[in-house]
Amino acid sequence: MALSLKEFDEMVGASKENHVQLCVVHNKLFEPVMMKARAMVSGGSIGGLVGIDIKELSQSDALLLMNKDHLVS
Repeated sequence: MALSLKEFDEMVGASKENHVQLCVVHNKLFEPVMMKARAMVSGGSIGGLVGIDIKELSQSDALLLMNKDHLVS
């Protein structure tokens, strides 16, 4: 979620100031491709991890996530 406590505090402050919910999403953590990548990194077959940037296409229902008034029940 954040690389430091200071960053975390800033994120929480911004969410409160803007009256929005803040959460961490781990929705891809156990998908086969992610598990394979984690195994490759931890097994040393691709070297050390320096950084990661993931791009993904989204379905139209993902627009709900961008609506600040959308609440998951």
